[in-house]
Amino acid sequence: MKKITLLVFVFITTLSFGQSANLDRAYFTGKYTKLPSHPILDAGKRTYSSNNSQIYIAGFKRTNPATIAIDFRFDGTSMNFVEIKKRTSIKKDKNGNVISRKNYYKAVAKLNSTGNLFVKNNATGDTKNIPYTKSDTYESRETTSYSQAVTSFNNSKYDIKNRYRRQHRTAMKNSAIHYVNDSYGYPINTARDKFWILGKKKHPEYGQHRKNYEKAKAIFAKMKENEPIDGIRAEMQPIIDYFIATAKKYVGKKKKMRKMRYASYYNLAQIYYYLDNPAKCKEYAQKIIANDYDKRDGKTFISRATRLEKRFAANKTTSRHFDIQREATPKMDDSTETLAYLITKANDTIQTVIPANNIAKIGYSVDLEITDDAGNKAIKRYMAEDCKTLALTNEDMYQVIDFSEAKKGANSTAIKFVKVLFESDKIGLYLFNEKELVIKLPNEAKGVSTMSSAFVFGLNKELGKFATNCPEALAATQEKKFKNNVESLTTFCKMITACK
Repeated sequence: MKKITLLVFVFITTLSFGQSANLDRAYFTGKYTKLPSHPILDAGKRTYSSNNSQIYIAGFKRTNPATIAIDFRFDGTSMNFVEIKKRTSIKKDKNGNVISRKNYYKAVAKLNSTGNLFVKNNATGDTKNIPYTKSDTYESRETTSYSQAVTSFNNSKYDIKNRYRRQHRTAMKNSAIHYVNDSYGYPINTARDKFWILGKKKHPEYGQHRKNYEKAKAIFAKMKENEPIDGIRAEMQPIIDYFIATAKKYVGKKKKMRKMRYASYYNLAQIYYYLDNPAKCKEYAQKIIANDYDKRDGKTFISRATRLEKRFAANKTTSRHFDIQREATPKMDDSTETLAYLITKANDTIQTVIPANNIAKIGYSVDLEITDDAGNKAIKRYMAEDCKTLALTNEDMYQVIDFSEAKKGANSTAIKFVKVLFESDKIGLYLFNEKELVIKLPNEAKGVSTMSSAFVFGLNKELGKFATNCPEALAATQEKKFKNNVESLTTFCKMITACK
């Protein structure tokens, strides 16, 4: 009778352990302070200056002068038209005979942006110069007309370029923020990581696996970046004991047994990593490797734990949970500063930068950031009447033109900065105040606004006055083909330029 009971026990135990071990990802979150690779250990010296209001160092105070000086430059975006690609769609009948052939066309262009990040540690004299490049290929929608593909691209190329310029500038700025914070900052990080938990309800360990996971998840959710984790460690100990015992329970070389041990070792390595115990994390990472079920995870844990040990050593600490004074994180937008070259009437060339919010204000004057010999920065205003040209490295060019604004005012006839939209030796098209279009002939002293009453009520008649030597453009004005917008007036200027 005893032998029968023993056999039944062995059979049930073998059956229980023999259940397949399907594992599911089970996620948790917790907060901690990310440690820098090159810390400023003296909290009183954690200061930074930045020429971009959006680039900051977490845990540092913004001052000028400062320990860490940040200089970010976005040099602009170039767009090169590549080609109109042709695709032919062929339909055949059941005998393989061609019954129709249709061509499709799309415009393809290359967009390239460059920038630069210069960081100086004034306490040590160390400097870092990081060049940025970003490239994209734009492809328009297909059309059945070659000329339509060309026209559509030409009409939208300014919007296309501006869209990619914003994207590239934002990407570079975000890279700069990541670099300075990884090097010096103490940003708050929210861990979003996982355990491996049994997913098969019939497995005898399923209930305890889920129960311990839910407890661990709740404990990690209480983890704060600015509070010690001694209490967290104490609460987590029973979960640690459970996974250690579970690993010992499932023995043997069968895959299902190795899989159960793998889950326990993985979860233990994960727990110890977030409990700031890289040595224990490595211990269970080695067990993952020795267990021979997904060795890569063991190697990954060793790499993460080693990196954490290095950060602890550099920061002379053993914790990622401590109180630190933080300034409010700047609101993120596309603000930045652009390198600019201003040529004055005296033919002096001034290299400087212009804050993004000052670009839209360019008109009767321009406000530029000037740095003196002592390194002090200040905004200086330059009047258009004292200048010739303003060139920005985002490829915008401004000329100085005399014209009468459509909106009459005290300065309506003053000389102004206008953005170059199109310029040739025969005609120029410009934009003032981001809304008023201006046409000027090179041999004329003044330009004319297309927002004037004459243009509003008789656009094509007024354009005809510029086209007396160009029959093709003149005919187009007589047919009233042009509209009072950038794309249409650019087409008109190109026609004038192409006339022989």
